[in-house]
Amino acid sequence: MAMLNSVSVGASAAVARRTVILGDFIVVRFLLE
Repeated sequence: MAMLNSVSVGASAAVARRTVILGDFIVVRFLLE
């Protein structure tokens, strides 16, 4: 059960990191135009 919990936490952290990277990419692209 603890193992499953750590997997879900890792997955949510990866999604959050990807969202932040995507947001930075959109902001940079908006500033460059």
